[in-house]
Amino acid sequence: MKKKRQGKSKNFTHAPVPLSGTVRGSAPRNPENKGAAGVNPRGFTTGFDVITLGTATLDVVMHVVASLHRVVKIIASGDMQCFPLGSKVEVQSSNMHIGPGGGATNAAVTFSRQGFKTACIAEVGKDIFGALIVEHMRKEKIQPFFSVNTQLPTALSMVVVHREGERTVFVHRGASANLSYSEIPFADIEAKWVYCAPGGMPHRMVDRALEHFHRNGSRVALNPSKRQLKLGIKKLKPLLDMVDVLVLNQEEASYLTGISQENEQKIFKTLDKAVKGIVVMTRGPKGLAVSDGKHVWTAGIYKNKRIMDRLGAGDALGSGFVAGLMRSRMVGAPFSDAAIKRAIRLGSANATSEVEQLGTQTGILTQKQFETQARWGKLKITRTDA
Repeated sequence: MKKKRQGKSKNFTHAPVPLSGTVRGSAPRNPENKGAAGVNPRGFTTGFDVITLGTATLDVVMHVVASLHRVVKIIASGDMQCFPLGSKVEVQSSNMHIGPGGGATNAAVTFSRQGFKTACIAEVGKDIFGALIVEHMRKEKIQPFFSVNTQLPTALSMVVVHREGERTVFVHRGASANLSYSEIPFADIEAKWVYCAPGGMPHRMVDRALEHFHRNGSRVALNPSKRQLKLGIKKLKPLLDMVDVLVLNQEEASYLTGISQENEQKIFKTLDKAVKGIVVMTRGPKGLAVSDGKHVWTAGIYKNKRIMDRLGAGDALGSGFVAGLMRSRMVGAPFSDAAIKRAIRLGSANATSEVEQLGTQTGILTQKQFETQARWGKLKITRTDA
């Protein structure tokens, strides 16, 4: 007997009222979305510049002053935040932020603020947290195509941030990883680009969804989850063949390839064989490196005014990079040196601005901020042969 999937979603929303989706098989979906998004790359009358696919969470972020200790034990090692057991720790309102998070919504905010027609596909619970996320998406001019889970709650993250910007995250994944292929309204949406940050979503579902978009002419950017990386590069090869931009941090790239982080050149050679498009590898405070198989671009980071919260920096950089490519790309032409350098600048600027504020979306740049603020004008970028 086939096991019933836990928390099966029954509702779907993209109507004007938050979480007013209809039960499958009942009243038709709201017709407002028909013809609402301009013209897509294949000539359809309904389409978006970009659709994000992945997780949506509600983040509660607290910036606290805590003792930081270096601990070395059999079960753990590293710096730890410590609080007196049984006590109350006061948090000032200026050091607290409550708002949406998750890879799909974070990336969607970047694309929308950069002026692109944006939609977001994710799953939330039928609760106040899900309603807050839907409302926020609409305020950011993002069309939410959210599945509403009637049994599991919206994903929730409790984030305790140390004064140096590092954090401890308590995560309840809730409905975020429960989106199924059948719940994505493929008939209603077309896009020039799809940006996927799948989190805990099943690999098979992600693979099928991206294959659909790829087959229908969308370009694909992927920020793979740990769940996907565990499959290894051989099992991921069919998915990687569809990817135009792959975004990883240095640790993830090492894990996927089985090559030491110090051997960056060998990592890129391995990834370039597996990925037909561009590989972006972030290197924390050292910046990032980008390869198109022929050349490697390396860049540092912009100087921070302050560091409040590093959570979401990877989402800001990856989506900012793709937004830069989208702005520069000529249809049918390869990505130029100028396009990649602009993408590097936007990705780095977006991440720098994001970590200066509490919350994963507060500091995300608008198109005007990036183009007019002097601090984003120059970034040293070098190019070498791959």
